[in-house]
Amino acid sequence: MWEFVDGTLTYAAQADAADRLKWKLLDKRVLGLMASTISDSLLTHMNYEWTDPVVCPSISKALWDILRGLFGTVGIPGQFNLFYQALCLRIDPEHANSSINEYHVHFQKLVEAGYNLPEILRAMILLSGLPTNYFALASTITQTVDPVNFNMSTVSKRILMDMDLRATRLTTPCPDLSGRIWRPSLFFC
Repeated sequence: MWEFVDGTLTYAAQADAADRLKWKLLDKRVLGLMASTISDSLLTHMNYEWTDPVVCPSISKALWDILRGLFGTVGIPGQFNLFYQALCLRIDPEHANSSINEYHVHFQKLVEAGYNLPEILRAMILLSGLPTNYFALASTITQTVDPVNFNMSTVSKRILMDMDLRATRLTTPCPDLSGRIWRPSLFFC
């Protein structure tokens, strides 16, 4: 199948009329398989002209080239898609390490796609993924971290330190004035 998509198996290379007819049928099947996996909403945005396989290596290759240009990891559409996915990520306080690692993975994918976000922007995107009740943390980090050190590494460490501290406060018993120990539910000691 891939020979049709990458253009290594061409119409012109077929020996006789029967082979060319078989090639056209297989090429259309590959095209149908590709088109059936693409949602209708994406197909409506594509400007695809049916070409004669004598002129073009294959109609499935022509579709593949259009898809790769529109949605591949190279180019503005692919970069925007990765950037948007990074913006939509959220940090789960109970799984902060893995949540932050997802940001690193998305930023690495952006680099591989040819776009390297500045460190400050990466750090700001990471802070924007904090839950709304962590806004004070985001504000504190932006005000206390030296601009030279305002990067993913520093911000990640500060977020993880704060989340560890919050988790410790929720599980550590606190003595009250009478000496009794109580576990806070809403208040911290």
